[in-house]
Amino acid sequence: MQIFAFLSLLSSIIIMALGIFVYSTNRKSQLNRIFLFLCAMAFYWAFMESMLRDADSLSSAFVWMKLTAFWTFVPAATFHFTLYFTESKLLKRSSWIPFLIYGPAALFSFLELVTNLIITTPVMRYWGYSYQYAPDMLPFLIELAWAFGILVLSLFLCIRYYFQVPGLQQKNQTKYIVTGFSVAIIGEFFCELVLPLFHVIIPEPEAIFFIFFSGMVAYAVQKYELFVVNPTTAADNIVSTMTDSLILLDRRYTITSVNEETEKITGYQRETLVGRPFSTIFVNPQDSNEILSKITADSAIRDIETLFRSRDGASIPVSFSGSVIKNTSGENNGIVCISRDITQRKLLEDTLKENEHRFRELADLLPQTIFEMDMEGNLTYVNYAGVEIFGIDNTKIRTGANVREYLIPGDIERMHRGLALVMGGAKSSGEVYTLRRLDGTLMNAMINTGPVIRNGVAIGFRGIVIDITDRVNLEKP
Repeated sequence: MQIFAFLSLLSSIIIMALGIFVYSTNRKSQLNRIFLFLCAMAFYWAFMESMLRDADSLSSAFVWMKLTAFWTFVPAATFHFTLYFTESKLLKRSSWIPFLIYGPAALFSFLELVTNLIITTPVMRYWGYSYQYAPDMLPFLIELAWAFGILVLSLFLCIRYYFQVPGLQQKNQTKYIVTGFSVAIIGEFFCELVLPLFHVIIPEPEAIFFIFFSGMVAYAVQKYELFVVNPTTAADNIVSTMTDSLILLDRRYTITSVNEETEKITGYQRETLVGRPFSTIFVNPQDSNEILSKITADSAIRDIETLFRSRDGASIPVSFSGSVIKNTSGENNGIVCISRDITQRKLLEDTLKENEHRFRELADLLPQTIFEMDMEGNLTYVNYAGVEIFGIDNTKIRTGANVREYLIPGDIERMHRGLALVMGGAKSSGEVYTLRRLDGTLMNAMINTGPVIRNGVAIGFRGIVIDITDRVNLEKP
């Protein structure tokens, strides 16, 4: 095997080894899989070029040259890799992006493989057989412009990402990617476009430059854990970015670790809390004992409301969840506690309760009956006038009182039609129904209703009942 063919073969082996190395750091990562595919295509390209250079006849060289047609998937995969690495929103916006990336690559590969529009017959150079391009250079120039275009775009995206990411480690990772891209693109541009202008022809250097690029990625993996996610680093990152308080307890229920959110909520520094009893952060230490008893008995609890005590003595309402941590033998190894500050939620609930209390007080002052009911017609609230007129007190509401009990049978179906219109957006026009009072007498009533909306969903109806019996009697002939 001649020396230049051997160098291409060696380059292909190194490229594949680097791809496998990066992939092995995290086999489940889509980014690692794309990089492995990129290296596999570069390996294929370099291997086919080694066979082309070492061909012993024009006919065999022609076959190997045609088989290099799939080189176009290298710049396409490079761009795909860049989009994932830079967390581009394009991949999330459309499922067609991969087709737009690899479609042109497939088209150019097809043209090279089955036509003579781009490459024709191999030509012998001092390094062995090489490519010879078609007399009409336009298709080749379009292909070259596409390849260099997406590579330059990839470099631009990486540079922009370098200035956008906040973390020093991410910047260092991106720095090596940018370096690899820059050297490969500038070197390829110089060798393929600049040197030929001075009649300097050298063997295709793509494999060498790709080794440099993939080597930069491998170095970033080794030094800065690029693409690497392991349980330890993942747990540390998750805990540090959690918006909930996280506290770890040992078997004796002593605090062993807290995250930053716990420090913010309680006002205590991590060093102050670590080593202290769990009850330290509770307004009532007995609450911590009850919570721990429930966790150990049930293995886990969820969304228990309790009060933490801050460093300055303030009470902080939290929604508490906890779970037992067990070792491989199934033994209790400690407890993980997650708490969410619900101060704002409690303030909102208190405001809603106050508003509801005011509404009820105002409703009780009215001589008309004010009511609320669910979608099935079950009454959920009636003001004081309703108690006096219909006898619907809280006890009756709890045991079950339906509006149909107070309508005469002939009005029930008409009521359903009216409520359906209101639910459909129509304004209540004050339908007249005949109702049965507590003493058994009948009354004519005008009822105005409207939907009760919670979180954008209709959960029932609210209305007012106006006694118009006297007016109806006066209108009778």
